[in-house]
Amino acid sequence: MYSDTERGSAILEALVSMALVALVLNGAGYLSSRAIASHTDQQLLNMAIAQMRASIRSEDICANAPTIELPNNIILTTTVQGCDEMTVTIDGHQISNVPTPTGLSVDSELLGGQVVVGGTWRH
Repeated sequence: MYSDTERGSAILEALVSMALVALVLNGAGYLSSRAIASHTDQQLLNMAIAQMRASIRSEDICANAPTIELPNNIILTTTVQGCDEMTVTIDGHQISNVPTPTGLSVDSELLGGQVVVGGTWRH
């Protein structure tokens, strides 16, 4: 019914299609793993920022720099910025002892580099 060459080409076509399907599924698996890793990194960053914001609101960060606690017993030390005072001039009037904006920063590869929270005047 079928010649030997037709049977051979059908097997070859099946092998090629299986290889293409395997390649597509491998790419989908890679994209899924990268999405999961990106989500995990973003969650760590969100945890760090939330803890830094809470520390700025509720603690005297100038007296004692807070630490950030991440999962797997990872503790990061923060750096405090802006614990001094300055003199500003508004409409020719000098105002002294104005506190500078306080903020926290942390530098970690887990968070993608340096993260800064606060430390600027709101506009």
